Amino acid sequence: MMRKLYVWVGLGSLTLTLLCLGLLLYGSWTDPLGGLMLGHKFLAVVLLLTIMAAQLLAAFLLFWVPRFRPGTGPLLVGFAITFWASLAVLFSGLTGLVWEAATLRLLANDPVVAAIAAYEADNGTPPSSLDALVPAYLPAKPEQLQNRPITYVYSLGESAVGANAGSRWLLRVEIFTAGGDTVQFVFTPSLPGSVPYGHWSRVASLTQAVVD
Repeated sequence: MMRKLYVWVGLGSLTLTLLCLGLLLYGSWTDPLGGLMLGHKFLAVVLLLTIMAAQLLAAFLLFWVPRFRPGTGPLLVGFAITFWASLAVLFSGLTGLVWEAATLRLLANDPVVAAIAAYEADNGTPPSSLDALVPAYLPAKPEQLQNRPITYVYSLGESAVGANAGSRWLLRVEIFTAGGDTVQFVFTPSLPGSVPYGHWSRVASLTQAVVD
């Protein structure tokens, strides 16, 4: 009876661990922002792989090494701990995936991007600031996402540094994450993309010449 309990708890724990790992890898694979190498996701993957290794070792000792079969009660505790650890990682991973999906939808449909592009198409040059877009191209500057403030910072491309240097214009958006931290995204219109053209990427910091 106890051995069957070990089997079911162990299989459940290993299955949940595999599910967590699969969700994290799937979310990172489909994330155009390269989320896998973000610190929390990378550490989560390492943790899950470590848990899986411990589970497989415990299963090997329990079922294939006779001298470990008596008195294996601690293995049940170990399986339970890994089960709840996997559940915690799974919840964290799902929260991150849901938040990132919502963020990407927001950025993909950001009217500010289309407004800057339309202004540039009509006038031959990007606007000097976001204020120039109101009201002809924007009724107002968006400021809210799910009742949390969004900070929009616009700059002409010649003021950018690093990989963004040479872009016609840049738009940085600062958004609160599900965990309460902030993440900055920058839109680079000189790179190929989908909405309407360009590429969103995460940034730690960006030098801006024109603010707001």
